Amino acid sequence: MKIIGHRGAKGEKAENTLEGFRYSFNNKVDGVELDIHCTKDQHLVVIHDDTLDRTTDRQGKISQMSLEDISSANAGDGEKVPLLSEVFDFYNDKDQEIMVEIKSSNCEQLLLKIIADYKIEDKIIIKSFNHRFLKTIRHLNKDVRIFPLLYGLPLDPVSLIKSIDGQGISISLSTVDQELVQQCHRSGYQVAVWNANTTEDFERLKSWSVDYICTDFPGVIKR
Repeated sequence: MKIIGHRGAKGEKAENTLEGFRYSFNNKVDGVELDIHCTKDQHLVVIHDDTLDRTTDRQGKISQMSLEDISSANAGDGEKVPLLSEVFDFYNDKDQEIMVEIKSSNCEQLLLKIIADYKIEDKIIIKSFNHRFLKTIRHLNKDVRIFPLLYGLPLDPVSLIKSIDGQGISISLSTVDQELVQQCHRSGYQVAVWNANTTEDFERLKSWSVDYICTDFPGVIKR
């Protein structure tokens, strides 16, 4: 079982910032989860929403803005919206895993290039609610791990994973059940669950032998 800091440490630090990723690392979690969007000038930035509006002091749609425009935004606590490469720079010599959620189109080739440049394919799990993005990833790269993201409970999680040649599934805490975990494990697939933020949630998922538990409070969970 591995503990993953959701959006760095969303419940304790500004989400998807280098400060949050450093905080998770310092609390000795097993990895972090982050979200990526592509800018107008083809840079991958780490931010959850498709606009700056909610998480920064600026406004605007990521896909219609340049990296220079986005770099001036305050993403909380004086932090800026980081480039994906800046996060990889931090983790490059560390053992933690990184879950990368693709949030927008036209990210796949650029993401795989950056992963290849850093030679960290073994550390990466690529996720998305848009399973066509994952299908494209698999077409371009046969080795990187991919997990389809789900809110709802699928009738046949194993068939879903097989349909994109994935290695596991990532599902909401609100819908996951023990039967899904057992179905996946019997077929050799892993299960990641987001987000366990209470002791009760954590202990329940631990008793089910969930492989990855994402949390907004990595510092609290580790303590």
